[in-house]
Amino acid sequence: MTMRGAPPPMIAGAGLTANEAGALAYTLGALTGIIFLVVEPYRSDRLVRFHAYQSLFFFALWSGAAIVWTVSRRILTSVLLARLSLLAGGVVLVSGFFYWIFVLYKAYANERYEIPLLGALSARLAG
Repeated sequence: MTMRGAPPPMIAGAGLTANEAGALAYTLGALTGIIFLVVEPYRSDRLVRFHAYQSLFFFALWSGAAIVWTVSRRILTSVLLARLSLLAGGVVLVSGFFYWIFVLYKAYANERYEIPLLGALSARLAG
């Protein structure tokens, strides 16, 4: 994590700073995460790799939650249980959306925010 007053470092050979690339890694989910893990010079930057991995894991978890929500709604036959499932799933998906915005902001603010459990794995993979 860098100090708030210091300008974000530029990535050598790139038109983006590390915080801009880190924030962009979250914008299109797994697609941009993979792009920043593959394309030079971004894949050489540890902070960008961290955000790219965390983006992949976050969107995998969020997509899994969406699938579980959809399947549970179809399985539950009781009107009451289906409505509870709809409400719970809606809360999870909307909360995930706002958490995604929060994580994107943290990356753009040049802060290395670790999502619980996923952040530690991302940090280990990023080096």
